[in-house]
Amino acid sequence: MRAVAEMGVRGDQASLVDLMWEFDDAVSAYWKQLHHDLRELPCRVGELRVLWHILQDDTATGTDLARRLGISRAATSNLLKRLTESGYLTSATDEQDHRRRRWVLTASARRLLERVAQRRLAVWGPLWQSLSPTDQQRLVRSMEQLGSGRGTAAWK
Repeated sequence: MRAVAEMGVRGDQASLVDLMWEFDDAVSAYWKQLHHDLRELPCRVGELRVLWHILQDDTATGTDLARRLGISRAATSNLLKRLTESGYLTSATDEQDHRRRRWVLTASARRLLERVAQRRLAVWGPLWQSLSPTDQQRLVRSMEQLGSGRGTAAWK
């Protein structure tokens, strides 16, 4: 922390910067393992994020997905096209608005997301179990707060 303080960052800010570095170190092993595992999967991380968002909201349109992912509609369209061609998605016309297309996960996509979820639990589970129930609740609340801030000016 002394080095951070010498850079002109004081007190709580220096502690926060130190904490960020420690957190980065703590999760880097997780990310390395996850990316290693994902190389064995038939799609990329960005594609998995699209599938996960569709799993969360099965009425999502391409525009909805672009907004949630923070990417252009053109990039989203390319991802959706690749996922459809790979057999992970189909599309359906929205029953309320026939101009809208919603995306539907195939059974293959659901199996893939289950594999990824199981792998994430295998890697994160021991870390989670090492926390007390109170710390688990704090972590969940903190993650929810951080997640709800995505897409705001602070994240751009």
